[in-house]
Amino acid sequence: MGLLDHRRELVHSLEAPGIERNGLRVVIGEESEKGLPPLSYLTVGLHLQGGREAHLGVIGPVRMEYRRVIPLLVQTADTLASILRPAPGTKTGGS
Repeated sequence: MGLLDHRRELVHSLEAPGIERNGLRVVIGEESEKGLPPLSYLTVGLHLQGGREAHLGVIGPVRMEYRRVIPLLVQTADTLASILRPAPGTKTGGS
C-alpha cells in the first residue's frame, strides 16, 4: 500500500501539532498519525487575493535535508503567491 492509500491518516498527520515559526509549519515523524511510516511534513501558507489562503508543502523522510528543503519551499511559495496575485491596477473577477 502506498502513502495515498492512507489519505485519512495523512490528513490527520498534516493537522498534528508541530513547530510553527514565520508561517512555516514542521511536523516530524513521531508526531505523525499512527499507521503511517515516520515522515516529516513541511507546510507554508500563501496569502492570496480576496483574503483566500492556500498551503504548499513537502512530505519526506524524517532525515531529509531540512536546511536545503525549507528555503526551497519558502521560495517556491513566494513565487507561486506572486504569480497568483494580480498585478496592481488589474481588474479581477466577473463581468
